[in-house]
Amino acid sequence: MAISDKGASLAKTTGDSTTDADSARNYPSADIQAVGRTAQILSLLGPHREHLTAQTTADLTKLNRTTAHRYLSSMEQSGLLERTGSKYTIGSLLAQLSAFHQGRKQLMTVAPPRMAELVRSTRLTTALSIYGSNGPVVVHIEENHSDEILLTVPLGTQLDMFSAHSQIWLAYGAQQAAEARTMSMLPPEHRRELDALVEDARESGLGLRSSDSGYVAIAAPVWSGTKLHATLALLGTPIMLPAERDTSVAKALKDCAQAISTELAPSVRPNRVRSGCTTPTVFSELPSRVTTLEAWT
Repeated sequence: MAISDKGASLAKTTGDSTTDADSARNYPSADIQAVGRTAQILSLLGPHREHLTAQTTADLTKLNRTTAHRYLSSMEQSGLLERTGSKYTIGSLLAQLSAFHQGRKQLMTVAPPRMAELVRSTRLTTALSIYGSNGPVVVHIEENHSDEILLTVPLGTQLDMFSAHSQIWLAYGAQQAAEARTMSMLPPEHRRELDALVEDARESGLGLRSSDSGYVAIAAPVWSGTKLHATLALLGTPIMLPAERDTSVAKALKDCAQAISTELAPSVRPNRVRSGCTTPTVFSELPSRVTTLEAWT
């Protein structure tokens, strides 16, 4: 990992007289020390101090000036800091992570009450996902406990490329490089199937997929302004959730996703149809009335 290499090299600048062999043997502790120093330096920035210099950093951390400068330079190269002249401020990577954290925090405040209302009105389980490092990941579930059979999806489930959520990201989100490579390796018939699902999602504003096992999922996009922020899906059997896009249940899902979108960015009112999709999954029966949909939604 890049940060580990940088951590090892930075650790050598602190005045220790260890040899390269000693450094190699002590690499884990050196790495931890470098991470700790990096966090210490970042903690110096805030409303009270908007930029750092090598000298200021050295004075506040008790590092020598050369070591402080090397830390700052390495953090700049990593995107943690940005440099203007001799001054270092918060970098693009930190800004991105901060925005992601704040956006997710807001989403997890706004979405659950709306999802609970949707469950009460439809008597169906609903799942919320955001885009992780390798695709959509389920981050919140509101379950329907009013029926004899409970359909659910484990929190943290990594959804496959044919999932409703993945199709929405392919239709409206910035297509991830890893996902594009995976798509390019699909057999031609599977690629055509996925392309058709994504196109339907883009045109209809809702994604729809039913499984061979008799389960249906419908998904809709959740927006933050003009950016796709999350995806929301309903899960059910064909009796509970018809595999159609023009039902009252599908409209309720779309309205819920729009309501969440409006609360995330109240000043923005999308004026065109945006779409959502759904996909197949792997099912496993629990030793109870609960059916778990592993990657299908």
